[in-house]
Amino acid sequence: MWLTLAREISIADPAYESFNNAPYDQSKVLSVGDHQYTVYWDDGGRLTLCRRNLGDETLDKLAFPATLTADDSHRNVVLGVSNPDGRLHLFFDHHDDDCQWYRSVPGFTSAPPTSLTTAQFYSSTNHPDAAIDNPSVTYPRLFNDCSGTLYCVYRSGSSGNGDSLLFEFDSGADRWQRIGRTHTSEGYYDDWADGSSRRSAYFHDWTFDSRDRLHVTWTWRETWQTWASNHDLCYAYSDNYGRTFYDTTGNRLADLTADDPISIDDDGHVVVEIPTNAWLINQGAQTIDSKDRPHVFTIRSTVRTEDQDHRSLHYVHYWREESGTFHESIIDVPSIRLEKTEIEPTKRDSFSQPILNRDHLVIGPSNDCLCYMVVDGRLYCAHATADGRYDDWTIYALDTDPIIGFDGRKCDGPRWRSDGVLSVPLERPGENGSRKFVLREYESTECGVPERPSLLVRSISSGAIELEWTVAKRATGYTLVRTVDDERRSVTRNLGVRTFSTRYTDTPPQSGCSITYRLAAVNDAGSSVSDPVRIDVPG
Repeated sequence: MWLTLAREISIADPAYESFNNAPYDQSKVLSVGDHQYTVYWDDGGRLTLCRRNLGDETLDKLAFPATLTADDSHRNVVLGVSNPDGRLHLFFDHHDDDCQWYRSVPGFTSAPPTSLTTAQFYSSTNHPDAAIDNPSVTYPRLFNDCSGTLYCVYRSGSSGNGDSLLFEFDSGADRWQRIGRTHTSEGYYDDWADGSSRRSAYFHDWTFDSRDRLHVTWTWRETWQTWASNHDLCYAYSDNYGRTFYDTTGNRLADLTADDPISIDDDGHVVVEIPTNAWLINQGAQTIDSKDRPHVFTIRSTVRTEDQDHRSLHYVHYWREESGTFHESIIDVPSIRLEKTEIEPTKRDSFSQPILNRDHLVIGPSNDCLCYMVVDGRLYCAHATADGRYDDWTIYALDTDPIIGFDGRKCDGPRWRSDGVLSVPLERPGENGSRKFVLREYESTECGVPERPSLLVRSISSGAIELEWTVAKRATGYTLVRTVDDERRSVTRNLGVRTFSTRYTDTPPQSGCSITYRLAAVNDAGSSVSDPVRIDVPG
């Protein structure tokens, strides 16, 4: 399945200088009926809702009184819909704070008003039915079961010392009903420092399948100070809407009605053992395929080390087969340390240096898996098939236009599932150094031949020739042909397969020779060849 850019919708130009994309924004864009909704911070840091008519492409915007209260990228913004009453819900601006929650009047999504006004929304700070009033809310997530009932989960407490709470929205009573604690911070873990007695769960996601089974995957984090303390891929499911949870083999883990949450001390919840100092990132992404199998997209180092300079970070895919067994596949070539190349695959923060981008994944026809991520300012797609048991990855560039912003871009799930359109919120460079917030939409097309690459020489010496090339759309790999002294000796090397690297260092066969290089961008449909580059190797 090949995706190609179909259109770009400009939502805000300029928008806030940062934080309009984050891995915590699990549902920032969603479609209901003939409309698509997205929420963002405008250039003044004001919370703004945008409604797009999918028929005539008109945009309606509503700026709320709320503004971003701290220059903190963790303050996510999420949308949800309670389908029984047609309300739109917005949670925003949390990082161990009081709950910030707007909800619309009934029928807002099922019978959309002609125009948007703040009178159509209630605020959690002054409405008597606002039941979520815990003073410590972080990373709220909104998700629906098959009937459209809306659920909310969030962390109460701090990173490395927090519980997770689950709620269900009662549309008839217009209030949240607490189901209970899903995960507790309590328990003992001996593989961090001198032993750890507190932690928090970081979720990839909560997802109902076609049978209304609720799947959740997560990693444990032992301390806020470093994500090197993250460990293990964990999994549980519930068949009674989050009241009771079981491990992958069917043994009971938790009973929320009895205040018995999932604990690190419980056997069976770890499905892939990943130690601390493997730099397993928290808050990746999860989705469900048509066979009700969970898939997870995340990041980890293939080398266990306390030293950041010796990490080898890679994109990783996990999936659960019907028997309950989980499988791991490294998406990009493990031999290439992506964070150590000269490209920029990363967000940088104050305490962990570069990390790879935590973007998203979707399931395509025939249960193919498509992960997308921004690397070196470009949007890529990694694709694997169910027939290949999700170990036959190909990587190609969806975009060569510059993409900026932080490290998470969650697509419009309902639009993908209903229309096969990948609608992704992106930040792109605006005028005079500003940022603009856009939606870019990608649709399935036939695989055409790649664009033509340009080949450049970065440096020349008698012992090494450093080559670089531009990324070509649709290319799944590159072939470099080296001809020495007018075709007396030719060597072909396959480059760029399952990697984002666009550089190669060649060793000349001898000093004083002349070498001509040609680079071909290739895929199953054909190839496109660069102009030749001829150099004289120093004698």
